[in-house]
Amino acid sequence: MIRQAGTVIAVLLAVVLQWVATPTALAQAAPKLTSMRVVAVASQRYPQYEMILANQFTTKYDQGGSYLIVVTEEIGYANPPTRLARFNGVKMTLGLQESLLSGRTVIGWRNYWLYSASFTSGTFTYQATSINSPWNTMSTWITIR
Repeated sequence: MIRQAGTVIAVLLAVVLQWVATPTALAQAAPKLTSMRVVAVASQRYPQYEMILANQFTTKYDQGGSYLIVVTEEIGYANPPTRLARFNGVKMTLGLQESLLSGRTVIGWRNYWLYSASFTSGTFTYQATSINSPWNTMSTWITIR
């Protein structure tokens, strides 16, 4: 019985020593918010996603109807309570959020903003503040035809 207890203790000690000797990855601070932009727009009138190019300030296609979806991408981490998307001054709902990856590291977020009211045209605006230093606020916008 004593011999079995000694064996169990030796095995446990080996496991603990291996665990202590194994290097562990240290968590790093979330990257600050560095960029954001509108990447796509869809609506009842134009349900295919219209892809928005960098520095495009107006949709090419006439949107409109009973709903609007605007997709934004942000590189870095925004503080969730500071995210504010509006269409014609009305607050939009965050419907879905997907992580943007570089390898296995999350570098930002793709956000799907929903507006569920009848519209013909207007302006979408989005702003957010970085979750960490320098706590900068960034914004983007697009005119929806």
